[in-house]
Amino acid sequence: MDARGAGVRPVLRIAAHGMDLDYDVTMNRITEIVEPEARSELCRRVLDDLPNWFGRPEAREAYIKAVADQTTFAWAVGDALAGIISLTRQTSETFDIHVMGVLQPYQRQGGGSALLLAGEKHAEASGARFLTVQTVGPSDPDPFYAQTRAFYSACGMASLAEFKDHWGAGTPMLLMGKGVSEHMKP
Repeated sequence: MDARGAGVRPVLRIAAHGMDLDYDVTMNRITEIVEPEARSELCRRVLDDLPNWFGRPEAREAYIKAVADQTTFAWAVGDALAGIISLTRQTSETFDIHVMGVLQPYQRQGGGSALLLAGEKHAEASGARFLTVQTVGPSDPDPFYAQTRAFYSACGMASLAEFKDHWGAGTPMLLMGKGVSEHMKP
C-alpha cells in the first residue's frame, strides 16, 4: 500500500439509532435528483415498498406528485437507488422533510441517517436554521410510526408539538425538529 492509503475504503462515521456506523462512501452515496420525473419515479418506487407507512393511496400519490418540484436527494447503494428525502422550504428559517423513506431490504444500514444528514446540510447551506418533519404522533399506537419517531429522535430531532386529529379523526400529527445552523446546535 502506498502513502495515499490505496486499498483503504473512505469511510464516514455517523451516529444512528444510538450507535456509530461506518458508512462506506465508495459503495454508498447521497446524490441530488434534479430531474422532476426521476424524483417522482424514485418516490413511487420507495413508497410502494413501504405500505405500512404510506398505505393511503391518495396521500401516496400526493407525495409522488409533489416531489417533482422539491429539492430531493437519493441514497445510492452501488448502482441501486435505495432511499429518498425530499425537502420543502417553509420559511426563510425552516425546511421541512416532505417525504423520506428507505427501501425495506436496505433499512438499518445507515441510509436514513445519511439522507437526514444531507437534508440538514442542504438546509444549513441554504441559510435555514431549522429542519422539521411531520409524522404520526405518539397518541396513535401504530408500531411502524413508533419506529419512525424513534429514528428521528435518535438523529437529534425533538418532539415539538402533537396536534390531535390533524390528518383526520384519530390521526394525530407530531411536529419534530432540530437546529441545523451552528449556533442552533446543542
